[in-house]
Amino acid sequence: MSTKDKILETSIKLFSELGYEGTSMMQVAEAVGIKKPSLYAHFDSKEKIFISTVEKVAVEYVNFISETINDLKDNSTEDKLLNLLQTTYRVYNSDDHLGEFFYRFVLFSPSNLKNQVREIIKDSDRKLHILLQKIIEDGKQHNELDPELSSESVLRSYLCIFNNIDVDARYYSLKGKELDKHLLMIWEVFWRGVKY
Repeated sequence: MSTKDKILETSIKLFSELGYEGTSMMQVAEAVGIKKPSLYAHFDSKEKIFISTVEKVAVEYVNFISETINDLKDNSTEDKLLNLLQTTYRVYNSDDHLGEFFYRFVLFSPSNLKNQVREIIKDSDRKLHILLQKIIEDGKQHNELDPELSSESVLRSYLCIFNNIDVDARYYSLKGKELDKHLLMIWEVFWRGVKY
């Protein structure tokens, strides 16, 4: 792993644990095992480290979703959409720092960086929507989804689950089988409403 990558990985952990305001350049340098001037050779400010971590997390998230969808390419639409939810939440809930970073800073970005973070997330969301839209369109073509529902309404309904199950998992401390059961109850109602 390069020093720059180590800085970003370490920063994700520190920002998740200590918050943006509570993390200093000195703490990042010490945690990486380098001197502060070496840190400045890679990033000249905490803001640049932070924005780079958001970009890294957003790119890795879209890549993860894309790879997961590719792994499910031969499955039915229902299996693709459900397995994508389950796989995403298993991975992102098992990595406390990554999930915490994403949840904390997507929703509550530092005020001076809010617009930059919002643009990164909007770009990530556009890419995610394209990937999901393809699954939905394929499902409609294969008569697996209700043709009377617009693809956009199916996508938005799915995203309500996809984007918010994390809130439930965190608030109610749901993990493992408990989270699976919770998700399956929600899924049953969603799928009954969109299937053909």
